[in-house]
Amino acid sequence: MKKVFLLLGLIVGQLSMASSNPKISFNADVGANERIEHEIMFHARNMGFDSEFSIRINFSLNLPKGINGTSQFAEVNGSNQILITVNRRLHRSKKIETIVHELIHAWQFAYQDLKRIDEHFVKWRGELIDLRKVRYGNRPWEKEAYELARILRKKYDKKHK
Repeated sequence: MKKVFLLLGLIVGQLSMASSNPKISFNADVGANERIEHEIMFHARNMGFDSEFSIRINFSLNLPKGINGTSQFAEVNGSNQILITVNRRLHRSKKIETIVHELIHAWQFAYQDLKRIDEHFVKWRGELIDLRKVRYGNRPWEKEAYELARILRKKYDKKHK
């Protein structure tokens, strides 16, 4: 249900924030500046991530070439854990864009629109998809993540500039 409200909120331009803040942390050796932390909290709350979610963001030099970020979602003892890894070499604006994109993937996993079956297969909204047969840019969850990230960033910029 939260997901429907987020999509409708994006369409009509009115988002309803989560009632409490998720726990967001950054790896200690890098951290994040105040603007990154503020914007990520804004997006996380707008996606409905509240105090039941713990979001860990790691800036890393070890991602494969061409990969800007990754996300993982797990439910551990009733707590929703999100781990996002972002290429440390990215410019600040690209880091934020990547984190928002990966938050949307975590959201897709949390609401079970996207489920990893194994190395080669995922389920997207009930449909089994062979990753080897669908190019990255044609994957519907990627299209959704890019589009929602663009809309969310635009809303943040409009509200905070």
